[in-house]
Amino acid sequence: MNKKINDPTSQLIEYESAYDVKHEQ
Repeated sequence: MNKKINDPTSQLIEYESAYDVKHEQ
């Protein structure tokens, strides 16, 4: 979990994924 929080790229990917799903709907 710490690695995830310390990895901005991981958060960005999750953010984009959530945005894509929301945008598709």
